[in-house]
Amino acid sequence: MLFDDPLLFAQAAKELLLHLTHRISIAPYYGGGAAHDGIAIECEDCHKLLIDFLPGPGASERPDPGIVRYEGHYDAARDVCYVEVFKPGKSPYPMQERQDIVNHSPTGIAWGYGGSGPAQCALAILLDYLGSEERARALYHDFKFRVVSAFPQNSEWTITGREIEAVLRGLSHRGLTAEPDGHALDMWENEGGK
Repeated sequence: MLFDDPLLFAQAAKELLLHLTHRISIAPYYGGGAAHDGIAIECEDCHKLLIDFLPGPGASERPDPGIVRYEGHYDAARDVCYVEVFKPGKSPYPMQERQDIVNHSPTGIAWGYGGSGPAQCALAILLDYLGSEERARALYHDFKFRVVSAFPQNSEWTITGREIEAVLRGLSHRGLTAEPDGHALDMWENEGGK
């Protein structure tokens, strides 16, 4: 991290020196989304947050849904499903399964049927895409049945942010949830989405 103000660097160094002999950990910080938004340096002995590296301005805005995509992969050798996330301005990253929010499937995510693995996958996708735990919790069961259970089991698939928005719009029209928020839905509607 770059410190624009030398006084901030001196202050951070001074704070860290107080914990020199303690166990220090660096952990991802989860804000609204499933992917980490920043990094935190914590003193495990004092249970104190020492430094919080937060993203810069504009980093929490949802990107254009036409550019966002989620790719499901199946590793037959390990019998494991995983999802890779692609968003503009970020390197591709593995989607967090988010059993810390709801633990439907301790053994991991899956797709292609209506069970616990697909429920975990649906929750994880919506947490990552929407950046709102409340909205993801309200929508993920319906999203599982409409989308994740329809993916080919133990095969690869891709879904874009635009396709996620279309599903959310369909759920809204059926009265299952409130209107999705954010510029992504507005863009989708303005481009002729129904």
